[in-house]
Amino acid sequence: MTRRALELLEAQMAEAYDMLRERLDRLTDDEFAWEPAPGAWTVHQNERGMWIADYEEPDPIPAPITTIGWRVVHVADCKLMYHEYGFGPG
Repeated sequence: MTRRALELLEAQMAEAYDMLRERLDRLTDDEFAWEPAPGAWTVHQNERGMWIADYEEPDPIPAPITTIGWRVVHVADCKLMYHEYGFGPG
């Protein structure tokens, strides 16, 4: 990968992070965890105290409703994965 391509990818990652951060700055804990319907996928602590997001493989049909917290974690996980493949151990 060329130096210019790496610079463009790094700039895109930074812009995506900044946009996400800007939208989350005033989000409250209650808004983050609000469940719009019973059984909504969310983010919670497992028995070891680690924070995890609900998921199934393959995705169920129809897909479940998700909390704002679940969506935030999903976007962050994807961005982390892209960064690891682009710049890290991937």
